Amino acid sequence: MQVNIGYGTMVMSSKAVTILAPESAPIRRLKDDAKERNVPTDATQGSIIITDGDHEILSAIHVETRAQGFSGGNAA
Repeated sequence: MQVNIGYGTMVMSSKAVTILAPESAPIRRLKDDAKERNVPTDATQGSIIITDGDHEILSAIHVETRAQGFSGGNAA
């Protein structure tokens, strides 16, 4: 199943390991480290999705809404 992460960008839900809020210092460091490794996919910053391939995806959609989409809810 594909899930919209914002601006028409889709992610395979089976590849997601966790969904995080971007506000905390450890998560900001994780995001900065990913940028240094040229790994993140940036769809702006509503949430950060960590995949099983060790990629960080910066989603435009906030954590609560994004979690509903991955759990099969009706959120976009």
